[in-house]
Amino acid sequence: MPNTLGNNISGYFNISSDRLGALATYFSMGNFIFIIPAGIIIDRYSTRKILLCSLAASVFGAFGLVLSSTFSIACLFRFISGSAHAFCFLCCTSLVSKWFSSEKRGKVMGVVIYIGLFGLIFANKPLKILNFYLGWKGALMVNVIFGIATLIIAFLIVGDYPLDDQNNTQNKANKTAPILAIKQAVGNIDTWRFALYIALINSPLMVIGIIYLNNFLFDVYKINSDTASAISTLFFLGHVTGCAITGVVAEKWGNSEEPMFFGSFFSLILLLCLLFAPIKNTIFIGSVCILIGGFISTQVLAYPAIMSCNKPEAIGGAMSITSLVVMGSIPGFQSLCRHLMKYVNSSMSRTVIVDGIEKSINSYSLFGWCVIFSPVIFALFGSLIISTYYLNKSSNK
Repeated sequence: MPNTLGNNISGYFNISSDRLGALATYFSMGNFIFIIPAGIIIDRYSTRKILLCSLAASVFGAFGLVLSSTFSIACLFRFISGSAHAFCFLCCTSLVSKWFSSEKRGKVMGVVIYIGLFGLIFANKPLKILNFYLGWKGALMVNVIFGIATLIIAFLIVGDYPLDDQNNTQNKANKTAPILAIKQAVGNIDTWRFALYIALINSPLMVIGIIYLNNFLFDVYKINSDTASAISTLFFLGHVTGCAITGVVAEKWGNSEEPMFFGSFFSLILLLCLLFAPIKNTIFIGSVCILIGGFISTQVLAYPAIMSCNKPEAIGGAMSITSLVVMGSIPGFQSLCRHLMKYVNSSMSRTVIVDGIEKSINSYSLFGWCVIFSPVIFALFGSLIISTYYLNKSSNK
C-alpha cells in the first residue's frame, strides 16, 4: 500500500520518502510482535471470535489512517493493522485444521492463499486507479468498506467447528497450558523443516519477482520496460494460478511429498534455464517465468503438512513459528542479494524516468546477475533436499 500511495501520503503529511518507510516498518513490527502470542491465543480460545476481533481491528487501523492528522498517529494505526494481520492468517489456518480432513487441507489452503493473493493484486493497479479518481483517502475508504463487508460475511458464516465436533478439540486445547503447547510446537523438528521449505522455495518470488526481474530482463535479454513489466505480471499470475490448483493436484496424487519435490526440482531447473538458456524469445521467457511462479506454489502443501505433524492444541503455535521463519527469511534473502549487488561490478549505467525524474541505474552482465541470484539458487537447492527427505520417508513407510 505505501508503494502505491506513497507520493500522496508523503505529500499530505509533508514527510520525506525515507520517513514514509516507517509506515511499512510499523506494520511489520506489529505483525512480528504479535505472531507468537496470536498462535497461543488461537490454540486456547474461540477462533471465530478472534477472527472477528482481528478483522475489526484491521478495519479500524485502515479507517484510523484515513482520519490521522499527524504522521505519528498514522504510524500507530499501521501498527494496529499489522498486529491484526498476525491473527488473521493464523485464524484461517486454524479453521482449515478444524473443519477439513488432512486429505483436503492442501486443496483448501491453496484456495485460502489464492484468495489472499488478490489483496496483493488489489494493492497495485486497482488501488492506483482508485487513488487517481478518489484520492488516497477515498481509495482507503473503499478498502474500509470492503473490510466491513468481509467482517459481516465472516460473522454470518464462520463457525469454530463442524456441528458434530463442537466440544472435543476445544476442551482438549483449553486444558493444555500455553507454555506446554508452544514447547510442543517448538520441539517438533518437522515444523521447522516444513517452515524452512516454505521460506526457501518462496525466495524466487520475494527476491526476483518483487525486486529484480524487470532489471534482469532489460540487462540480459534487452527487453523494454513495458514488456518486462508484463512478464513480471505473468510471474505472479503463475503463482496465483498455481496456488489454486496445487492442492487439487496433491489430492488427486494421494500425497503431498511428490508435488513438493517436483515443485522444488522444476523451479530450480527453470530458474537455471532463465539464466543460461540461449533462447532470447520473449514468449519463451514469459513461459519460463509463469512456470516458475506456478511450481513454487507447492509451498502451500507445507501448511497442511505442519497441521498433520502437530497435535491440535499446538497447531496455532506451529503456524506462528512458520510465519516467523518465513517473515524473517524475506528481508534476509533480499538483504543478501542487495549486498552481493554492491560487490558485482556493473558493466554500464542507464537512465530511466521514474515519476518524471531521471534516475541512473547500473546494468549488470549475465555473470553479475548469476552472482546476485546465487542465494536464490542455493535456496531452491535447499528446498529440494528437504522435499527429497520427505519423499524418501514417505516411500519407506
